[in-house]
Amino acid sequence: MKMTTNQRIRTFIIAAMSKDGFIANETHVNSFEWTSKEDKANFRELTKKAGLVIVGSKTYETFDPRFRPLSDRHNVVYSRLKQYAGKNVETASGDPGTLLEKLTKCGFTEAAIIGGREIYRMFLDADLVDRIHLTIEPVEFRSGTPFHTGYLESRFDIVTEQTINDKGTIFREYMRKSIPTH
Repeated sequence: MKMTTNQRIRTFIIAAMSKDGFIANETHVNSFEWTSKEDKANFRELTKKAGLVIVGSKTYETFDPRFRPLSDRHNVVYSRLKQYAGKNVETASGDPGTLLEKLTKCGFTEAAIIGGREIYRMFLDADLVDRIHLTIEPVEFRSGTPFHTGYLESRFDIVTEQTINDKGTIFREYMRKSIPTH
């Protein structure tokens, strides 16, 4: 779909969180280590459909080097210190709105924001998130890196929720209460 000048790339956060609200802890830094096979399949499907992932350098570095950059997706890595370059990967820094304008001009229509916490917050604070795909796994961390749950109730409505396996994993999709036209 061709975008007009007042449209911007559609964005969604995709994240997995423990039932007590954490996206990572000291033991479980990489969500691929503790999430269900259903979550992994959902992640692959949604991010490949988008064709573009935006990720912080700390999260990117947790990926197995054999799978960096993520295949079949253009990877944009936010980093102030390190440069990432190569096939399907580039480095970004600065204002997320400016990045989205650039990516829109490059022809991208959708971006998956895949973490970590600082990157989620940067896009949420800038009001640049349209949807959130959140997997809630039936594990407890008791401490660690919390997800930004305060934003969920104030800015987003639940549009779908389903339990997807016999362990109690929940897929929840949120939509912005009002999507701004940037």
